[in-house]
Amino acid sequence: MIGAQLIATHNAAMECYRRALLGEQTFEGRRENLGQATKLSRTYAVLLEALNRHRGKGGQQKVTVEHVHVHAGGQAVVGMLETPGGGDATSSSHRQSP
Repeated sequence: MIGAQLIATHNAAMECYRRALLGEQTFEGRRENLGQATKLSRTYAVLLEALNRHRGKGGQQKVTVEHVHVHAGGQAVVGMLETPGGGDATSSSHRQSP
């Protein structure tokens, strides 16, 4: 349902922008069309935010690992891994078990 509302809102906003750009449009008509297009664009943004919240993209994802098995010759990372600046975790400061 939100997807259908997004499509309808987008189409209506684009139509208002199109009408505002008509050469024979009066100043008042242009201002009214731009005002409606602005309201519709804001509504589109609110709907998109609601859709993302519904899909679960609004917050951080949390993963909990309960059981870890490290076999002979394997390595495991102990502790939290944080990558400054959002880069790859290639730092040598990670503690590893033998």
